[in-house]
Amino acid sequence: MKPFLLLPLSLVLILGNAQGQPLEEFDPEAIAGIRLSSERYVEAFNQYDAKSIANLWVEDATYITSTGIELQGRAQIEEAFAKFFENNPGVSIGTVDSEILSVSGEWAAGSGIVAVTFEDGTVDESEYLVYWRKVGDEWLIQAEGETDPEDSPSPSFFLRDLEWLIGNWRDEGDEVTVESSYEWSIEKNDIRGSFKAIRDGDLEMDGVIRIGWDPIEGNIRSWTFDSDGGDAEGAWYEQDGKWYIKKLHVMPDGQVGSSVSVFNPIDANHIEWKSISREVGGEILPDVGPVKMVRISENQ
Repeated sequence: MKPFLLLPLSLVLILGNAQGQPLEEFDPEAIAGIRLSSERYVEAFNQYDAKSIANLWVEDATYITSTGIELQGRAQIEEAFAKFFENNPGVSIGTVDSEILSVSGEWAAGSGIVAVTFEDGTVDESEYLVYWRKVGDEWLIQAEGETDPEDSPSPSFFLRDLEWLIGNWRDEGDEVTVESSYEWSIEKNDIRGSFKAIRDGDLEMDGVIRIGWDPIEGNIRSWTFDSDGGDAEGAWYEQDGKWYIKKLHVMPDGQVGSSVSVFNPIDANHIEWKSISREVGGEILPDVGPVKMVRISENQ
């Protein structure tokens, strides 16, 4: 097998044979932006221009090859492509199958299979998953993972951006103090959280949280269960450095509600949190917060 360097999923939008969810179901401006980035990629690839290809990633991009090699940043990505072109003259782009999984705010995710034909006629195929991020007016690649067709990146690949949440936290409102804790599972394939609300020194409510990767919807999701008998399911997305969780709630009495939680990581020890767009049974409820979450030690 020839040495193979993964091609971004974005190029499938102009090479055709795209499969999966129809593009018209997503933000047309986002699709147009990814298409433009794809055109630039193909042009640079056909000219063996490793520098221009690297510029289609964000500065702090992550690229994981099928052999497990992790490249960080544009410089390493440019070097890898330059070596690939040097070692594989005459390489060309072949048939591509793809699926756009989600487009949400400044983020998009997708998966697919790309085939590359080498000068001697050898064809290599690889599966991949990719995150794009909108930077200014451009859609650039934030993270990309390459796998053999029978393998896929683990959920930990997609959850790595939530590292800031891991730890023990306390926020003190006007009447209620909330203490929460988040930790990785053994393989970092999910995040396990717990919380308790204390009023006047007495435990008012507690609950558990699970955060994981949803491969069907192509996003991070969470599930919350509280001691009152309520539960909530949330879809996570990032925009402008803040994390938004669109939640659907089922109350203990069976009523259905919704809300949007917003986490704004300020620094390593502080997070601003608020809950907006709240409603239960069609009744609009006031926003909660913002409140500041402060990192604490396990013994505090």
